[in-house]
Amino acid sequence: MMQSVNHVVKPRNRTRRGAQPIRQRLWTRLSRPAWLRLPRLAVPSLTSAWGLVLCLCAAISGAGVVMASERLLGDFVIERVEVEGDFVHLRPGDVQRRLDDLLVNARASSDLSQIQRQLSAQPWIAEVRVRRVWPHALRIEVIEQRPVARWNSDQFLGMQGDLFEPARAPLMALPDLAGPRGMQRDVFERFQLWAERMAQSGLELDGVEFDVDRGWRLHTVGGLDIQLGRMDLEGRLTRFDQAWQLKLAQTPNLVRVDLRYPNGVSLGFEESNDG
Repeated sequence: MMQSVNHVVKPRNRTRRGAQPIRQRLWTRLSRPAWLRLPRLAVPSLTSAWGLVLCLCAAISGAGVVMASERLLGDFVIERVEVEGDFVHLRPGDVQRRLDDLLVNARASSDLSQIQRQLSAQPWIAEVRVRRVWPHALRIEVIEQRPVARWNSDQFLGMQGDLFEPARAPLMALPDLAGPRGMQRDVFERFQLWAERMAQSGLELDGVEFDVDRGWRLHTVGGLDIQLGRMDLEGRLTRFDQAWQLKLAQTPNLVRVDLRYPNGVSLGFEESNDG
């Protein structure tokens, strides 16, 4: 009977003489005291130490000068006010009188935002930029409101979509827009879109109205009212374009087109005075 003998072969130690195992070398390097790994620093002499103290004193004094300058700027004396802007509806004298009320004792507050807020509260002012001009002047740039439409008969819509109500209404031709509060931008965007579309049919749009119950309603310069309703606006406008080109453009005394029907339109006519 043969017996099997298992031989255990020990690996040879390949470490060179005088060399340390890798783990031991790393541990030895990392375990050195921190002060042994830092570069040597030169100890300052007595003269250098006094120089360091003087530098610190100068830095502290400089900070005091900066703070003192800030306090002086807070008492900025106003000798001249420059008002810039392209005025069409706003009178420069109105701005000047408002400034006279704000600048008390010819001194401006260190926070110019107060002047900016007070001037911006004027109805015809859309934006105000205020800055100091050394040594004793204020430069104020005023951006006037540019009305693009009349809103709900008593307000005006500015170019930025904000509403304002001036004491003097501008004498200019503006589209009449109407709708619930907060919808002025949406109504104006639809007016621009539909005005371009109506122009392709030879119609000039001068008003758009939105009502929660009745929906959208368009007005043309010639006195034609177009009822769109609230649903399928694009489809109803397409139906109007087709009907206008085929028949409605030549229909006399037409004052109303109601498109709120699924398969047709309802027409309204002005009563004729002819016997």
